[in-house]
Amino acid sequence: MRCWTPGAPAERRPETVTEQSSASSITTLPYAEIRGQGEINLVMLHGFTLNRKCWYFVAPELAQQYRLHLIDMMGFGESIAPPGFGFTPREQAEAVADYIEQNNLQRVILIGHSYGGGVALLTELVLQDRGLQDRTEKLVVLAPAIYKQPLPIFVRIPGTPLLGYLMGAMIPARTTTRLTLELTYYDPKLATPAQVDKYVDNMSEPVKARAIRLTARHIIPPDIDTIAGRVEALRKPLLLIYGTHDRIILRSSMERLAASVKGSRYEVLEQCGHVPEEEKPAEVVKLIREFVSG
Repeated sequence: MRCWTPGAPAERRPETVTEQSSASSITTLPYAEIRGQGEINLVMLHGFTLNRKCWYFVAPELAQQYRLHLIDMMGFGESIAPPGFGFTPREQAEAVADYIEQNNLQRVILIGHSYGGGVALLTELVLQDRGLQDRTEKLVVLAPAIYKQPLPIFVRIPGTPLLGYLMGAMIPARTTTRLTLELTYYDPKLATPAQVDKYVDNMSEPVKARAIRLTARHIIPPDIDTIAGRVEALRKPLLLIYGTHDRIILRSSMERLAASVKGSRYEVLEQCGHVPEEEKPAEVVKLIREFVSG
């Protein structure tokens, strides 16, 4: 059961402008930045501690062929969570499903990275439960969080009630953001000041920092085994992308998912860490184009 009431469909600005009206950020739908045109809608979900800007390295190329919906999940980026929102993966998935349903999106490709990959897969299950599974055509997930596993330190600490609050109060947001990026990238030199600028608000603004703490606390739902079992039973085309030097998501988890979902495609990128869309954008664009058109 959802604990909030869906709001009005998100506003769209003219095609020449990439961002939506800020009015969409006060509804109970997630904020989305719209780019490109086309019949196929790529609904793209970011990872934990990130926001829609994680797709900026791949968005210009993909927008030449597809209509992109770069989503800020509830509590992240420009999205403001409604009262009572619990920051569980299922509630995030319900919000994304609301966005798809209320904007009447057809021919959807759900794309998600890390935490957002798990939410993307869960969104597919939510749409199934609503009888709307025909809205989506394919699924693309980059190092998705879908199985139980040890949590990285940047999830464990914020998810610990007192420790998470103290970390936010005592460690500068830019330092926390930089260290998190350095941990996730294969080459820590990619954690440039410009990259830190993209995500530092998630750590520095109290409302967003609270969203991170609550998300971390609920990042492994109690029914994760049930969810994983349903995901493994999916029979929709699935593309899995993983980096050889990913220190966050276990390779064994990706191999299990690839082996379980019939007809899935599993691609491993060399010298790549946990954020393929930023570390290997050209390869990711190529894989997505081949998969969507295939």
